[in-house]
Amino acid sequence: MIQIGIHNIHGEPFNILSAEYELTEKYTGDIVGTGQADIEKHILRAVITPPKAGTYLLKYTYQIGMETLVEVVEVKVK
Repeated sequence: MIQIGIHNIHGEPFNILSAEYELTEKYTGDIVGTGQADIEKHILRAVITPPKAGTYLLKYTYQIGMETLVEVVEVKVK
């Protein structure tokens, strides 16, 4: 499980309305997993199962109000 915390730099309250993730192989761009991210207050969680050792990019796409935002996390699997 990989989780990230989302923060508002202005300290204003917000709600994450929806979130999904996409796991891709970093060097080929091959998609190896997708799904809905779990949302708990301001934490996004994704349970991923990389098929083999390597370097992957986990992209969270989430919506706050009318904005769609994206965060990318590099994941190394040994």
